[in-house]
Amino acid sequence: QEHDLMGINRGGLLAELIGEVPYLNGGLFEQEDDDRDDAISIPDESIRSILLDLFGRFNFTVTESTPLDIEVAVDPEMLGRVFEELVTGRHESGSYYTPKPVVSFMCREALKGYLGTSVKEKPAAVEKFIEDRDPAGLRNSEAVLEALRRVKVVDPACGSGAYLLGMLHELLELRQALFAVNQLDPKTTYDRKLEIIQSNLYGVDLDEFAVNIARLRLWLSLAVDYDGDKPEPLPNLDFKIEVGDSLTASDPQHATDLFRDLMLKNSDKLVALKAEYMKSHGANKRRLYSEVRTAEDGLTRALRDTKSPEDALDWRVCFPEVFVSRGANTSGFDVLLMNPPYVATYSKQSEKVAREDVLREHYGSFGGRLNLFTCFIARARELLDSHGAGVFIVPDSYATSDSYALLRAEFARRFPNQTWVIIRSAVFGASVRNVIVYVGRQPAMIRSAIATTPDDVTNIDHIVRQGRSTIWGRNHRMNFFADTFEQEVWTHVVRSRGKLDQYFDIRDGVNPGPRQVRDKLLNPTGRITSRRALIEGRNIDPKGFFVNGPYMTIAYDPALLSSAEKKAGSSLRDPQVFLSPKVVSRQTADTLVAAIDLGENLVTLNSVHCSRS
Repeated sequence: QEHDLMGINRGGLLAELIGEVPYLNGGLFEQEDDDRDDAISIPDESIRSILLDLFGRFNFTVTESTPLDIEVAVDPEMLGRVFEELVTGRHESGSYYTPKPVVSFMCREALKGYLGTSVKEKPAAVEKFIEDRDPAGLRNSEAVLEALRRVKVVDPACGSGAYLLGMLHELLELRQALFAVNQLDPKTTYDRKLEIIQSNLYGVDLDEFAVNIARLRLWLSLAVDYDGDKPEPLPNLDFKIEVGDSLTASDPQHATDLFRDLMLKNSDKLVALKAEYMKSHGANKRRLYSEVRTAEDGLTRALRDTKSPEDALDWRVCFPEVFVSRGANTSGFDVLLMNPPYVATYSKQSEKVAREDVLREHYGSFGGRLNLFTCFIARARELLDSHGAGVFIVPDSYATSDSYALLRAEFARRFPNQTWVIIRSAVFGASVRNVIVYVGRQPAMIRSAIATTPDDVTNIDHIVRQGRSTIWGRNHRMNFFADTFEQEVWTHVVRSRGKLDQYFDIRDGVNPGPRQVRDKLLNPTGRITSRRALIEGRNIDPKGFFVNGPYMTIAYDPALLSSAEKKAGSSLRDPQVFLSPKVVSRQTADTLVAAIDLGENLVTLNSVHCSRS
C-alpha cells in the first residue's frame, strides 16, 4: 500500500524535519533487497560523518562540464570515474573510463557520418555545423533537424554512460544552434534533453551497478535544466539503458519468417507499452513494468538460442523500435559508439566459462585470438544499420595484428569509408595503446591520423581533415607513419624478409588469470619456498634499456594451480623461458621498449615478451 507522506505531512512535522522533498520517480530511491535486510543497520552517526566530514569538504555541482570547461567542483562525471577506477576492478574487467575530449571527438565524427548519409547536404556544411555549431551553410535545416530527432544511438558496452552523456550534449547543442539561427525547434533545454533521452539514446551493460550510474547521470543532466519549483517526475530508463549481455544472443539482423511475423504482431504494442512506462509512476509503473517484462520474456523464450546464457540480451526483443518497426529498408542503429572491455575472454577474466563456447560460435569465424573487444567489434556490424556510422576506441593491435585481419577485411568490405586515429601514448594510464576507428558507408575512402598524446584529440579533427595518406598493408594491416623516414624504415624492414621468430624463441610471460588465482600467486599466504622476482611492462625503462625495480614476487610453483584454473587460462609457462638469458620487451608500446636479462632469471607477466636465442 502506498502513502503520500509528502502530501500527508505538507506543512507538518515531517516537512519541518526534512523540508519539502519533491517526488523524483525514475527508481532512484526505490527499495532493493539490501534495504529490506534487517541484518544491515547503518548508524546515523556514520551517515553524519559521510555527509559532513567527507562530502562537506567538496563543492558539488550537477552540471557536467564540456570537454573544454574546467569547473572547480565535483560533477556527475565523478560517478563514472569512481566506478571505472575503483568498483569494476580494471584488471579483471578490462574497463577504462574514456576522457571527455576523446568522447566528444568520437561523437562528432559519428554524427558527421550519420548526417552525411541521411540528409542531402554538402560535407563541408555538415562539418561546419557539427564542429562550429554554425548551420548557415545548410540548405535544408528542417531536414537536418528531423534527422537529429530520429537518430538512434547506442553504446553496447555503456559502463557508467560516458558516451550517452557525450551524445546528449552534442545533440542538444546542435538543436539549440538550429533554433538560435533559424528559430527551429522552439523548446526549453529541459524539453529538448527529455526528448533526446526518450527517443535517441540506448545503452547496455552487463554490470547492473554501472547501468544505475549511467541512468543517474542522465537524470541529473535532465534535472539541472528544469525551470520551476516542483520538477517533473524523472523518466523511467529501465528499457532504454538495459542490464544484459550484449554479445551472446542471436544476430539481430537475422531472423526466420516465423520470428519476423511474431515480432511484427507484437512490436508496436511493446513499443507503446515501453513509451507509457517511461512516463509512469506508482502502481501504474509497476503494472506496466510487469507487462513489458512478461511480453519480452515470452518472445525471448519462444525464440532463444538454447546455447545463449540466461542474461543474453536479445536486441530485437528489447529494442523492437530499432530492429522491427523502422521499415523494410532500415534495421539497426544509426550511430554506434563504444570503448569495449580489453580482456581475452569471459572465462579467463570473469570466470563465466560457459560463455566462451557461445562467443566462439558467434565470432570464431574471424579467426585469431578471441578477445572481448573483437567480439564487440564483430557485434557492431550486426547492430549498425547498413547506412549507419560507428566509432570505437580499441587497442592498437586491432590495426596491425594479423590475428584480426579477417575482421578488418569484413569491415573494409561493409564500411568502405574509414578513419583511423592512432594515439601514440596511453589514453587510459595503462600499457595499452589505442586506435580510434570510424566506419561508415560513403564515400569510399581511407584516412588516418596520428596523435602523440590523448590531449591531442582536441585537434585530431584538424589532423584528419589534412588527409594524411594511409597504407593498407598485407592482410588489411594499417601502417601509420609520422613522416617519410618512418615509412622508409618500415619499407626496408619488410623487404629484408627476415622475421624475429627465425632467430629467436619468443614467448609470453605468465598469465595469472582471474583475481583469486592472481592473488594466490602474487599475494600468497603461509610459507612459500618458490618465490621469484617478477616484472611487468612498466619495469622496463623506455629510455635506458634497463629493468627498474622494485620488483614484484610470484609464488612460482605449478602445483599451486588446479586443473580447472589451468583450463580457465592460468599458466606459469615453461620455466626454461625465464631461466636463461633473454630480451624482455613490452608487449604493447608505441616504440621498442626492451632490456636484457643476463642472469637475474626474472619471471615476467604476460604484458612482457621473452625472446631467447
